[in-house]
Amino acid sequence: VITVSGTNGILPKTDFLMEWEGRRIDYDTESPIPGEDDDSSSRRFSVGFLFDPSAFIKGSLKVGILRLEPDNRAEDGYDGPVGEAVLLYRLTGLTTLEMRGQRQAFFTTAVNNVYLLDQGYGATLTQAVADRVAAEIGIDRGKVTFPNETQTCITVGLNEFECETGMRTDWIRAFFAGAYFRMSNLSRVGLRVGQWERDSTFEFLNRHRMTVQVIYSYNF
Repeated sequence: VITVSGTNGILPKTDFLMEWEGRRIDYDTESPIPGEDDDSSSRRFSVGFLFDPSAFIKGSLKVGILRLEPDNRAEDGYDGPVGEAVLLYRLTGLTTLEMRGQRQAFFTTAVNNVYLLDQGYGATLTQAVADRVAAEIGIDRGKVTFPNETQTCITVGLNEFECETGMRTDWIRAFFAGAYFRMSNLSRVGLRVGQWERDSTFEFLNRHRMTVQVIYSYNF
């Protein structure tokens, strides 16, 4: 992956952003099916804004065009819009609300598909409870779409498989709550517990799981 980006201040607290990204995906082994090539490449060009107009609001907005091309030109690639946005609103001196949304296209190994579309949105409410300690709750919603008919199989027994063929769409839901401790102005550590759910048009792929995450972040 190669990413080149640059910003330029256009207002006292607003920067204009330009970004180019190139990505290459190569398999170590060739496809066992004669004439098929699973390798692909993608290029994305985006523009956007980084803004911090007041003590209460800051965020970013980035939109662009992604071209994802398989080496096998007989397969359909993606050539269309992508983007992401984050808005952080300070409700009080101790409470913040983060809202986010995105539309992306990613490479996939699903049968008869080169890419999938991932669209989603979410929000996190954070409340400071002490000088260095904060609690948070959040929710995320997403939709994953495969553009072409595909087949998915799972193992149900010794040498037994269950397969389904058709148009696949997954709906993702996630809920979480947690707390973190700010170690310094640049780093923090936390614990997050949540529920992750997937409902799919391929019903045997439906999942409902509890998640536990230990998070450490450091901002340069």
